[in-house]
Amino acid sequence: MTDKTTHQAIWFRTDIINELEASTVFLYDQITNLSDTHDWRWIIIGGTFLLQGACASALHQSSTLGINCLDDKDLEKWHLHLHDVSGEITRPNGGRVASTRILLNRCIEGIYFPSHITINLEDEWIKDCRTLINFRDKFTHFNPMGGSIEVSGFPRILLNVVTLSEALTEALPDMITYTDTVIIKRILKKLSAIKLQLENIT
Repeated sequence: MTDKTTHQAIWFRTDIINELEASTVFLYDQITNLSDTHDWRWIIIGGTFLLQGACASALHQSSTLGINCLDDKDLEKWHLHLHDVSGEITRPNGGRVASTRILLNRCIEGIYFPSHITINLEDEWIKDCRTLINFRDKFTHFNPMGGSIEVSGFPRILLNVVTLSEALTEALPDMITYTDTVIIKRILKKLSAIKLQLENIT
């Protein structure tokens, strides 16, 4: 008897705007179904996933360098690759995405945005985004010890992360095609629902 599941194909999302929508839906589902303190682990992961998606979507509209360059040394390699007419210089780092921390910093600097785009990101939002990233980095590597950790003001931190992600998403229609604006409207509607849930918690 042949196992049919062995031959079934699955599709991975490759479009950044679809990734952003997926992360928004994931975070919404986690918050909506929050029933236990243990569920916050997935909300932390979902919040970082959302932030990464929003930053990547904003940076992608001008140049993929804003997403794929891992650091300044990597940028030099990318410039050589992009200006190589011989086709001998391979794509640096295999096209990996920069860390969420670096993507956020590039959005703050705004140098990868189109010249007509200005996005005002408040200092408190930025601070809380960095707090979430730092906490995610530590939290995902904890060894299970049966204990618990108290994080004061976490719903407020996450609310600011969502608000910053919303600000980046709201700027996208000025940068991309009409087809994607339909998706963006769905994302913004879901982000508003997430913010409402978090405001009720805080």
